[in-house]
Amino acid sequence: MAAVEAFGQPYCVVVKPDFVAGSISGAADRVGVTMISTELAGRGTVNRRVLAEARTGLHRLLAHVGVLPIPSGSDDSASHSGRDADGSAGADDGITYLELRADSAVMARGAGLFEPSVDLGQHVAVGDLVGRVHFIEELDRPWQEYRAHLDGLVCTLRHPTLVQTGTTLVNIGVPLRAHSRLEN
Repeated sequence: MAAVEAFGQPYCVVVKPDFVAGSISGAADRVGVTMISTELAGRGTVNRRVLAEARTGLHRLLAHVGVLPIPSGSDDSASHSGRDADGSAGADDGITYLELRADSAVMARGAGLFEPSVDLGQHVAVGDLVGRVHFIEELDRPWQEYRAHLDGLVCTLRHPTLVQTGTTLVNIGVPLRAHSRLEN
């Protein structure tokens, strides 16, 4: 967990091994190698703030594992925690650890246009409306509502509006207790 703190983002999402064929994480799972990845900003976008946070976090992480020297003028702990000069979150603000489970996904039961009712990072409770799918092939058919089936945080949110049956609309991350976090 020290590596997560070194990277210094406000959320860490833990996904258990699933051995999915054709994926990088599945390949790492099959050979027993820890796989680390990041999703910054999401939706296939990037901006200058995100790039700055990514560069700062990567440098802190590489210093933490000994690949890069700790920047001169800072001690080891200062380079791994607190807010950076650009105001991005660090470990002092607390990192929220979330788990994506097999039942985290809210999936479309029909094809149409997805209208989200939540925002990325929003807390939801069982029964909260997370979105609707409008049926474009059957204009007189009422929309279908989708509700949270878990208490947690919206970790992923479908960006393209057009969905098919089985498309993941939302993934709800379940908070992990400190004692249940990964050990390595």
